[in-house]
Amino acid sequence: MDQSEIDDLTKQLGDGIDDLSSVLSSVVKISVTASASKMPLLDRAKMYVLIVYAIESVLFSYMRLNDVEVENHSIFQELTRARQYFEKLKQAEERSKGPNLRLDRDAASRFIRNALAANAELARPSSTSGDFTNSNAAASGRQKSGLIKRKRDDGKALHAIGDLGQYQLSTE
Repeated sequence: MDQSEIDDLTKQLGDGIDDLSSVLSSVVKISVTASASKMPLLDRAKMYVLIVYAIESVLFSYMRLNDVEVENHSIFQELTRARQYFEKLKQAEERSKGPNLRLDRDAASRFIRNALAANAELARPSSTSGDFTNSNAAASGRQKSGLIKRKRDDGKALHAIGDLGQYQLSTE
């Protein structure tokens, strides 16, 4: 390397440090907690992990430059832990986007099969009349949901299961 190359590299380094100083001065003026309090929880967690990772990376680089064995040092373990937090935050961000809308074909086929089987049972002729029990099926559904109550002889309504003829639609 000749002197002109070294001068150019030194000038580039000086310009890089000036740019970094101007960017960091705006960050250092505001406290971390003040800026973090305005952020959503996930962004706040990302910022804190990023700060920790940046500090530990600088320490890691400093130790490597000074020929310290960092693979067995606690700073390496802390960097690994910060990376694990990044993974956890990525998983939390994916979960916060919403559920994975994927069709479960087995569950859908079970629903359809059971619905078709229930319709076949309800379409059989009633024993008391010759028409189909589709209206009785609707009444049966209301009975199961508690919308139909059995009338007692004294006029009070009572939940019960039994013959549909003894039920009326409850307005309560």
